[in-house]
Amino acid sequence: MASTHREYGVDLLRIIAMFMICMIHVNFFAWFSCPSRCSSIPFAFSFASEWTEGVGIIGVNLYALITGYVCVNTEWKLARLVKLWGTVIFYALLFVGAYCVLEAAGYRLSDSSYSNKDLCSLMCVVASGKPYWYFAAYIGVFFVSPFINKAVKAADKRTMKYLLLLLLFLFPALNLYCSVFYANAYTFLWLAVLYTMGAYVKCHAPVFPRTSVLLTISAVSSTQVIFESMLEVSWFLSYACPVSVLYAVSLFVVFTRINITNVPAQRLISWAAPAAFSVYLIQCHPWCWKFLMFKCPIWAESLNYPACFPFIVGGSLYIVCTLIDRMRIVLFTAFRIDKLLYKLGDSLQSWGERVLTRFIRS
Repeated sequence: MASTHREYGVDLLRIIAMFMICMIHVNFFAWFSCPSRCSSIPFAFSFASEWTEGVGIIGVNLYALITGYVCVNTEWKLARLVKLWGTVIFYALLFVGAYCVLEAAGYRLSDSSYSNKDLCSLMCVVASGKPYWYFAAYIGVFFVSPFINKAVKAADKRTMKYLLLLLLFLFPALNLYCSVFYANAYTFLWLAVLYTMGAYVKCHAPVFPRTSVLLTISAVSSTQVIFESMLEVSWFLSYACPVSVLYAVSLFVVFTRINITNVPAQRLISWAAPAAFSVYLIQCHPWCWKFLMFKCPIWAESLNYPACFPFIVGGSLYIVCTLIDRMRIVLFTAFRIDKLLYKLGDSLQSWGERVLTRFIRS
């Protein structure tokens, strides 16, 4: 039987957040990446795309909030990052190999081919461009998280409340006029702010409105897409928009209150949640990114642009990526790769601590 200490509501939100990310990526591939097609796209598909972007834009914010919530009371271990890097390297090798095999078989994967130099660059996926920005930013958050955790625990509740109001609402509002605060929010700094908010909720248990009120706030906030559609103000569709932040925080707090006691549901969540981050790693791998950007517009056009396209294809993408990662988990377990990565991480941490100790003493 699953542990009663596990917060299944938060794990469920982890799954939902990644599903949202899948939807907005498919939405981007099918429509926003092809502005030349906009004039021929039916209104229903256009409106559904705008709605999907507005509702799903908080997926990234939710994932960062969850990270702070679950990690604030967890012992910092370099082995966790080493294990994550092992997963990244595994998929880099897997997709480069798959690309070579499929190209050799004559299957066209995109509108252009990779050169040998491009294939080598894919082995360093973090440096390959925007799709892996979250992973690169997460590395920064990982190394500063021990300091954030100590600061959150040491600060009094009132001080933390004022600080987070500044970071989450005032600065994003000012960012509209002066982007020096968070730029476009694709940054380590923005993830660190959200991590701090999640840690604050876990440590200080602030008093929030009733669940019904929070759900109402989430529903009202999600209608930001109407303003974006009518006013064509893209700022509303930003991670750092105060309305998006309010939407994300409200939904996040609701799921921290959910207590799932159904055993089959607990088992399903326990099975799917560990693969959630790998769903991001798979779909945002430069090879998959290029493949989906090439195929999604073709699929949408062949289906006559159904309004449910982002939901169906995004859901299918999530399920396929989850199944792939579950097979990777089985493989890593069978060959004890996880244990080797943990040992490597522990050794690197011990070595790093010795080096830092000598440096500080010198």
